[in-house]
Amino acid sequence: MNNNFKIRLASSIDLEHLISFDHIAKSQHSRVEYLRDKINLSSLYIGISDTKIICYGILSYNFFSKWMA
Repeated sequence: MNNNFKIRLASSIDLEHLISFDHIAKSQHSRVEYLRDKINLSSLYIGISDTKIICYGILSYNFFSKWMA
């Protein structure tokens, strides 16, 4: 069991690593722009095990295209 798992807000320096394991971002520039936009909006979080980014999640505040309060 790994006790060194952390979640933190992604920053622009994380983008290249995210692209390296996101197979869609490797081939579609629109996906890279989407990830960059979510980082800039502070809605992309990354999961880190030891020192390696192993996953990411994007918080969305809409539900069926309706903004929620």
